Amino acid sequence: MKVTLIATMVLILAANFFEKVTATEIVTVPSTCCFSYQTQQIPMRAIRDFFYTSSTCSKPGLVFITRKGRQACVNPEDRWVKDYLKYL
Repeated sequence: MKVTLIATMVLILAANFFEKVTATEIVTVPSTCCFSYQTQQIPMRAIRDFFYTSSTCSKPGLVFITRKGRQACVNPEDRWVKDYLKYL
């Protein structure tokens, strides 16, 4: 009886542990999100590359990477940003 009880408790604890490990692995956190936008226009010659932020972020965003390696969050709906994307 005691062996069965102990074995059952061990199985319950193990199942609980593996459930938490599996649930933790499933959660993905976006690497870059924009919480505010840079409003000052960046000179186009200073931009080297760009990428869109994850769709799981609270605000849509676009990140310009400058030639100096700096990253700037900008609003993808701004007119100047849309114009830049035509040429990048």
